[in-house]
Amino acid sequence: HFEDKIYLKIKAAGTPCGLCSSSGSFGHSLSMGSSDLVVVMAKSTISADGAATSIANNIRGPKDISKTISSYKNIKDIKGILIVKDDRLGVWGNIEFINN
Repeated sequence: HFEDKIYLKIKAAGTPCGLCSSSGSFGHSLSMGSSDLVVVMAKSTISADGAATSIANNIRGPKDISKTISSYKNIKDIKGILIVKDDRLGVWGNIEFINN
């Protein structure tokens, strides 16, 4: 699986924005899915939080990653999506990784 950290670069041109995460495998919140990590970048934090929670609820296995991204990528406020489930990673939009 992935290391315990993923580093993202947020470019100034992409701000202001909201960046929120959700998980079905760790943390104190109840999730109906089993994602390891969902990160959403959106125009607002409220949109990012709602989308991250909703997307995480849709992930039950690695096969759900691409269809879930396809379902959410056309929502106007969403700028980027990152989904991690087991050994699979799905990314769409304005998400850039950096090495630390």
